[in-house]
Amino acid sequence: MAAATAEAPRVGTEVRLHVGDRAFRGRVFCWDPQSDAAVLEEPHPQSTLKQDLRIVRLSLVDRVEQLAPPEGAPAALPHVPEAVLAKREAEGLKRAQRRAERVQAGVSEQAQILFNTLDKTYSLSWRGQDMVTELGITIKPPYTPESCTGKDAAALERIKKVVMTINRRIEAGEIKLSDS
Repeated sequence: MAAATAEAPRVGTEVRLHVGDRAFRGRVFCWDPQSDAAVLEEPHPQSTLKQDLRIVRLSLVDRVEQLAPPEGAPAALPHVPEAVLAKREAEGLKRAQRRAERVQAGVSEQAQILFNTLDKTYSLSWRGQDMVTELGITIKPPYTPESCTGKDAAALERIKKVVMTINRRIEAGEIKLSDS
């Protein structure tokens, strides 16, 4: 990787980072070979007042183009209280834990896609190989409308219809694991 061995661009330098067949353009916010990361400020697509930050793993960068030098002295970073950082960390860990709980070992990719898609509307959890909705409906393997059970007749019919629709879309290739 050329980027790790090349001289690091200064903060504020406009660069284009080539990663495989993709290129990312922005101003260098941070360049840290020790953590194998570069952070680029990119224009926000819907606002001229905001910037998006993109973190790029330096070991994946094939080539670095320096497009423009920094404009003036770099701006000072704002102070962030430790309590705010601790709260952000706790929220991030909570989100990561929730994502990890959504993944079930030993189920098919189609079952995982169905779970992920249903979970966007109906809060789901795994009970072994069974999906359980917040409505008390259980979806057992092979995860078809016929394998749905529950006491609330209206909720059961609704879930059966949704399962049928999602399964059709999965089979048609309209929904993939990366989309769900």
